[in-house]
Amino acid sequence: MYPAYGQIIESPFDLSLLGLMPGRYSGAKPRPNIRITQSHGNKPFLGYVNNQTAVNSHYGYYYREGVAFYEFIQGKEIRVSPLTNNFDEDFVRILLNYPMACLLYQQGYFLLHASAVAFRDKVFLFPGPSLCGKSTIAAYLVKNGGKLITEDTAAIAITDKGVFISPSYPLIKISAPANKYIALTKSKGVTFPQDNNARRGHFITSASFLKDPAKIDFCIFPEWSSNSALLEKSSFSLSLGKLLAASLSIYPLDKTKEKHLLAANAKFLRNVDAYIYKRGKSFSSLESLTKDLEAIQRNST
Repeated sequence: MYPAYGQIIESPFDLSLLGLMPGRYSGAKPRPNIRITQSHGNKPFLGYVNNQTAVNSHYGYYYREGVAFYEFIQGKEIRVSPLTNNFDEDFVRILLNYPMACLLYQQGYFLLHASAVAFRDKVFLFPGPSLCGKSTIAAYLVKNGGKLITEDTAAIAITDKGVFISPSYPLIKISAPANKYIALTKSKGVTFPQDNNARRGHFITSASFLKDPAKIDFCIFPEWSSNSALLEKSSFSLSLGKLLAASLSIYPLDKTKEKHLLAANAKFLRNVDAYIYKRGKSFSSLESLTKDLEAIQRNST
């Protein structure tokens, strides 16, 4: 059984391929919160298109061409019907992202496409679309003493005591040029053929990975800019739009889901300070980031 996303996960697939280590328990093993099961049927799954999905609070599915057909059952089980015999790092990476997010949605979690890092005793969340620099920012902060929480899928619990995020797995996907500049690791990284952006996965040491859920202090939306790097306060309305855009799409998005999603986003922003981080695409634009984060920490106290 593997600890991830604040859960205890039982899986027939080797989740250690993404750096998750089986839990060590004295005495009786705890019951898993999530069971990943493998279906051995030979269903053809005709009529589905790649990335087709539908999820509600009780049941859902996701079809990934050439990888698997996933079913989500009452927030307790991910039933996997593999469409490949290669259960490698890429297979596990896909399993632990959108399929896991769908099951966590059934448990009531708020899901965002975001990276998150604990840095200087505060937790920073970086939501946004693909290729906005989320993982590169996370890698830079980890290299400068931060602890990774997640690099892609943010599982968030919005409570009366605050907004909390649970760690995913100790790996960051970044491009070869980004790793060369940041010097996150000396390895060439793990290849992920299914990743459209050809990034490689780099494992984070245990000391650089947060193990427990943590309260989110700041939400920072990365944006590309042709000007000098700038970190500035974001308005509620602008933040709401950006947060909605970063929300993982749990289809079909009916009126009930829309109402719930809007309420969750608004409650999130009432509890977390939001900023816009504008920077150029050159890696050197990251150099002022640590000082900027320290500045907003001082201003928030």
